[in-house]
This record gives sequence, C-alpha cells and structure tokens, in this order.
Amino acid sequence: MAESGKKKFTTLDSDSPSFLHYNKVFAEKCGDIVHLFTYRDFNLLKVVQHAVVYATGRIETRFIRNYIRMPSQVIRTIYRVRHAGSALRKKYEAPQLEPLLFIDNGRERFLPDGTAVSMYYETFYRLPPPGSYSVIIKKNEAVVKKWDLALAALRSAFSAPPVDRNAATVITGLKVIYNKIRRSGRFSPYELKHVRTFFHIFLEDFLFYNFILSRGQVKKCVFDNHYFNEPLILACRLRGIQTIELQHGLIAANDMYYIYLPFVEKVAPLALFPDKVLVYGKFWQQKLLRGHEHRPGSVLVAGNYVWNNSPPAQITAGKENVVFIGAQKNMTPFYTGYVVKLAALLKERHPGWNIVLKTHPSEKDPEAYRRALSHLENVKLVGNEASLSGILEGCRIQVTYYSTTLYDAAGYGVINFAIQDDSPFLPYCIEMVEDGIALPIYSGDDPVEMYEQQRGNMHLPIREEFYGHLDRELISGVLKVA
Repeated sequence: MAESGKKKFTTLDSDSPSFLHYNKVFAEKCGDIVHLFTYRDFNLLKVVQHAVVYATGRIETRFIRNYIRMPSQVIRTIYRVRHAGSALRKKYEAPQLEPLLFIDNGRERFLPDGTAVSMYYETFYRLPPPGSYSVIIKKNEAVVKKWDLALAALRSAFSAPPVDRNAATVITGLKVIYNKIRRSGRFSPYELKHVRTFFHIFLEDFLFYNFILSRGQVKKCVFDNHYFNEPLILACRLRGIQTIELQHGLIAANDMYYIYLPFVEKVAPLALFPDKVLVYGKFWQQKLLRGHEHRPGSVLVAGNYVWNNSPPAQITAGKENVVFIGAQKNMTPFYTGYVVKLAALLKERHPGWNIVLKTHPSEKDPEAYRRALSHLENVKLVGNEASLSGILEGCRIQVTYYSTTLYDAAGYGVINFAIQDDSPFLPYCIEMVEDGIALPIYSGDDPVEMYEQQRGNMHLPIREEFYGHLDRELISGVLKVA
C-alpha cells in the first residue's frame, strides 16, 4: 500500500543514496537516542535502521497493513484468534530439530561432476557427527540436496503460530519502543510509517521462529547474515540458543550493517547481533573489530570454509588474455554500461583480448545481461555454474566496482582494478584501493595498457591475509553442543 506520488524502487539505482549517506542519516537521527529502542533485554536498533534506510531511499515496497498502533492487548488477541482459527483446520506441532541448527541460504557451488553443494555450509556439514544437526534451507531446495526442511514450506504450514509468553513480551516491547520513538519527535509521519511496517514484519517473523524453536532441543543456530535476521536472533536469545554468523562475502567500512560507529557500543549487547561471527581470515577479523558492535572474543578466524575455493599459491601459468568482471548483484546498468565501453575499446586497441563476465549468484535478473551484451563478440557471459577459481586461474586482469572477487583473486596472479567512476558505490570502490587489493581505474581507461605498465612491479597480495587455512579444530569447537 504505497502512498501516491512517491518514488518507488527496490534497490540502489543511479539516483539513490550511497550506503555512506544512509549511515550518516541514521547516525544523525538516532545516534543519541538509541537507548529509546530498548525494552528489557532486547534493543531494536537494527530494525529502526531498516526503517530509516527505506524511508531515506523512498523505498515503499514493504509497506503493509499493520497493527502496531493498536493496544498491546488487542494485538495479542488478533494473533491468538488467528492461531485458533488456523489450528482448527490443521495440526500445529513444532518440528523435531537437532541440537545444532543450520539455516542455509541455498547458494550453490557445482562440483566437476555437476553436483550442487552448499557454497558456505558444505564444509560445516562434514565436521559434526551425522545426525547431530538439522538444516533449514531458504532457497534452491531443488538444487542443493542436503537439507531437512524448507523455510518456505515451514512458513506456509505454520502461517499463524501461537502466542506464548515470549511472544506476548515481544508484542508489549514493540508497542513500548514504538511509543518512545513516536514521542521523541525525531521521526516524520513518513518515517514512522516505515517504522510501523518493519516492526510488524519483525513481529510476524518472530512469532514464526519462536514457534519453530519451541521444542527446546536447539542449542546453537548457524546462519550467514545477521541483518534482517533480528527476529530469529531474538527468538534464539529468549530460548537460550547461541547464534553464530558465517561471513558470506565482503565486509567493508561503509557497510550499513557492519562496522558500526561508537554510539552503537552502549546498546550492542542487546541489539540483536550474533553471539559469534566466523570470518575467513585475520584481515576480516581486524576490519570487523574496527566497529563497535562486537567484542574481540566474539569474532573468530575459521579460515577459508567456502567450498571448493582453495587454490595453489600465485598461479601464473596458463594465463590467457582475458579481462574478468565479477558483477555485483542488482547493479546491471553500471556493469552493462561499462562492458559495452570496454568491449569497444578492446576491439579497437587489443583485438586479442576478451571479456568474461560472471553474474552474481544472487542476481535477480541475469537475463538482463544477456539482453544487453550477448551481441558483443568479445564478451562471454557465465553464471554460477562456472568455477570462480577456474576463471581466476585463466585470466590476467579483473575489473569490477567492488566485490569479494577482488580478494578471491589473491594468489592467482591477477591484477585487480576497482572502478572509481562517480556512483552510489564509490565509497566501497575507494576502500578496495585503500585495502591494497586493487588499483584505481576509470571507465575511459585502458586496463590492458595499465596491466602492461604494472605487471612487472605490482605487489600481489598474499592470499592467506584474506583466506586463512581452514581451522577444523576451531570450527568443531564452535559447533560442539554439550
């Protein structure tokens, strides 16, 4: 139910603010009132942040009818009546889950025989004893085979979960926090509408996870991002379940949900961050600990657990004249625009060179790349079926805006370039250069000419700085359930 006359878009586009701008707005609006977001043992700082981000970006795709302005007792009654009606039609019994629960995002990697395995979780599935864990998969259940329950099916089966003591407490807390926010005078009616929306979404998700976990067997829950998982984290916390986040990509100083400013520190223990975070290497550990949301002992270096992605050191043989572009999700106009320019430049100046563009595994519309680029003879498009390590072994140059693929290239003898053109993503792109993982490049520059100038004297980063050796002992200790 979007308000008329408002701009609508679902992700960052060329006219939308940068993450840096979103962070600035949130800090200015909420930096000295984060205490208002607390009720008893939980703080909804990140849920309010979601609302501020969507309001700032005029993103109205999540506006829904909600009950947040109603009295707590009325809200509880609505959900209890809804559950009673649903329970008359079907049986409500929480699933039998093992003490260790994985919630797998379903992103796959393909083995040489074509079998799909879980990109981030397969390593973890092979460490605990069989039968000691359960897997709930969020998507790709038709591809990735190792899972017990599908999240979509669970949500459909239990669409009206019961309201127990935990749920009643959370409903009261949402009302108390919303009223404090409203009375603060800091939020416009438009922003309050977003707050109500995200509080309602939070409540619906919390009711679901609170019920799913209600049997009480789960002791540890592993997932791959904490933002938008606040309801799961609170449901775990109220049931004494330890939460463990897996690094699932880039961590940057300009992220909206990592490396928070000092004002977050005073409420961080209550603000629904995970109990532990496992990262690929010391570089990521040090970067994450620059923020104020995690304590040093909670960020642990697990090593490179990403499946089938461990190359030999400093590969230089077998290289071809290929410029690799690892595209970020939902940035199609930026990448297609750049590739069209680059393809023309290579055809004119370096006819022996070609481009390989790999779409992001979570890209919503990969066909848009084919529509824009398939007519170019020197451009090859590949998807998640292609091996990233195989591409990096064979290419000489990588050009992108910002991506973990720049760090993945360490150890492959690839010279990286990060595009510095003005865009909403520029702070990320600058950070890639500051991290020493890439050289700056602009869309009119010649990457092959720059490669020829640099390849004899450029220091190539050591892979172990970013992707340490897999620490099976540490991971097994983190996953162990007494």
